Amino acid sequence: SHSGVEIGADGPSQMALEDLAMIRAVHASTVLYPADATSTAALVQRMAETSGISYLRTTRGAYPVLYSASEQFPVGGSKLLRSSGNDDVTLVGAGVTLHEALKAADILDADGIHARVIDCYSIKPIDAETLLTAAGEFPSYTVGEKVATRKAYGDALAALGGIDPAVVALDGEVSNSTHSDEFAKAFPGRFFEMYIAEQQLIAAATGLSIRGYKAFASTFAAFLTRAYDFIRMGSITGADLRLCGSHSGVEIGADGPSQMALEDLAMIRAVHASTVLYPADATSTAALVQRMAETSGISYLRTTRGTYPVLYSASEQFPVGGSKLLRSSGNDDVTLVGAGVTLHEALKAADILDADGIQARVIDCYSIK
Repeated sequence: SHSGVEIGADGPSQMALEDLAMIRAVHASTVLYPADATSTAALVQRMAETSGISYLRTTRGAYPVLYSASEQFPVGGSKLLRSSGNDDVTLVGAGVTLHEALKAADILDADGIHARVIDCYSIKPIDAETLLTAAGEFPSYTVGEKVATRKAYGDALAALGGIDPAVVALDGEVSNSTHSDEFAKAFPGRFFEMYIAEQQLIAAATGLSIRGYKAFASTFAAFLTRAYDFIRMGSITGADLRLCGSHSGVEIGADGPSQMALEDLAMIRAVHASTVLYPADATSTAALVQRMAETSGISYLRTTRGTYPVLYSASEQFPVGGSKLLRSSGNDDVTLVGAGVTLHEALKAADILDADGIQARVIDCYSIK
């Protein structure tokens, strides 16, 4: 008891600062630091059931009870105490510091910054999965803000790298455009610059895949035509390849026709057992990067150069093979189906039709195959 500087008047001779590190260093020990009376009482019960050396750190001062009597506190667990569903930062505390984290969250909230707060009451064993997930939290975007899907790809890839050490990234010397440079900055030891050699890009990704890594390879979609034989053979040999082609379609404008991928969707769809994804906004892009990490075989994500409004909240789910009904009147006259850029055009067309009294259903066909 009487741990930390929190004990105040008792003076520095009574302030335990090194106790957590000291007991954590003991082989096979259990270290617990509850923040309120409810969790303390529960963890005393857990200690009675725990073999080996177990240590409970308690405090001198009185603090608000945070949990009801029905809450469970397993050794090795943690508690998500606050989350907005659209968090900008994660605050982790235990014991006294959890109450300080809650105060900090209130201050941040007043400035429009949403904070997730985690109670890490089990110091050892620690809930590594929850903390790693929070550290590598996937990006979230505000509905209506304009974000390029290629930027969302880079954001999501970097976040995925923080969660899964098996994720590696490769690029064909356009990482500042595909935004795989976000991953390169975060994990330089897991990023491979393959330069303007798309066949080697796919060959190296195939080799990394065979060695057990989750390889994401990106370049302009138009340049993947140079490596098509390697992609086709990857499918035949059972490789898991995760490809991203950016700057697709005539939408890229000023970059010119040599950069405009028009055949990429048909090309990758023709590959045996491939998965082809074409998200329309940043939220769906980030979600589909996660799905690609879970998908075996050849998977392809098509991204765009320009910025487009975010259509979906962070809570939306995007399973492979799914679609989204984005607009329906319940008495529709026509159905418009789009994906990627064409979905935004479908929404514009629906508005024009609506002005003429024609009700249009709009479907986001983000999963092409």
